[in-house]
Amino acid sequence: MSYDITWDTIPFLSIDTETTGFAKTDRICEIAIVVAQGSRILETFHSLVNPECPISSGAMAVHGITEDMVRDAPKFYEIKSKVLDLLVRDMPWVAHQMIFDARMLSYGIERSEWPLDVPTLCTLDFSKKHHPMMKLRPYHKLADIAGYCQINYDPTSGHNALNDAELLARIVPTMMRGRMVRGAYTKLSQDWLK
Repeated sequence: MSYDITWDTIPFLSIDTETTGFAKTDRICEIAIVVAQGSRILETFHSLVNPECPISSGAMAVHGITEDMVRDAPKFYEIKSKVLDLLVRDMPWVAHQMIFDARMLSYGIERSEWPLDVPTLCTLDFSKKHHPMMKLRPYHKLADIAGYCQINYDPTSGHNALNDAELLARIVPTMMRGRMVRGAYTKLSQDWLK
């Protein structure tokens, strides 16, 4: 696929993970990957994940996922083939903290399997550095950006991977309207493997 196209017209993968914490020893306990194009969601993958390690109380307070909820969930290696089937598609990736989500994904995916040369967009980084809303909001949360982009969002729907990935998929076409994929706001996906 040619990436000489704008973010509001190209199909892309919207990725979100919830984790057991933020350290290198923490792991994914929920994942969602949404295939979107323009204002349409074309496909959705979502799963709780048994992280095979404790969920910190701080992480639990953020996403509400308990160890009981993931006890019988598939382990990452059991869903890895589905995750990779999506990640290797010829589409850019979008996440609201790409460096974190890509790092967490890389813990369960062998380096030799990791897709190379994938354009990526971190909406958090873009918002902080390049978006007019940087003057209006100090934190650049997904809900803040949705409000700025005038996208309907129910804040009581909860913070989870599926809600966030779907919201992100709706934000990108508005936030990035007219901006080229092959541009200053992309990185190569393998940068996070270093």
